[in-house]
Amino acid sequence: MIMLSCLYVMSWVSSHGRRKAKINSQETSLSSQLQQIEADRARLDSLKASGQADEYNAAVPPFNASVSAYNGGVNQLRSDIAEYNRLVKAHNDLAVELSSLYESLDTSLKPQ
Repeated sequence: MIMLSCLYVMSWVSSHGRRKAKINSQETSLSSQLQQIEADRARLDSLKASGQADEYNAAVPPFNASVSAYNGGVNQLRSDIAEYNRLVKAHNDLAVELSSLYESLDTSLKPQ
């Protein structure tokens, strides 16, 4: 029982680390994408303000595509965070249950 618990914990820790690293990577990527979107928006605003309608109109579809990709990434990140939090809660619940089980096991030798 203890061996199985140790194996579970080692497996969970490894999986936890990978999931957390993936979330961190997604956050970094989205932050970079957002900076680019903000720069592109400023460029679009400048083109529009200076009356460069053809250049503005040509730049809008790629801008919209990058915003759509960013929004998709945000939705995926939210989903991944929700799953991560669900797994952490399940792990913590199991840890409490195992702790209670260990405490209820009395392995001391007692005279009969």
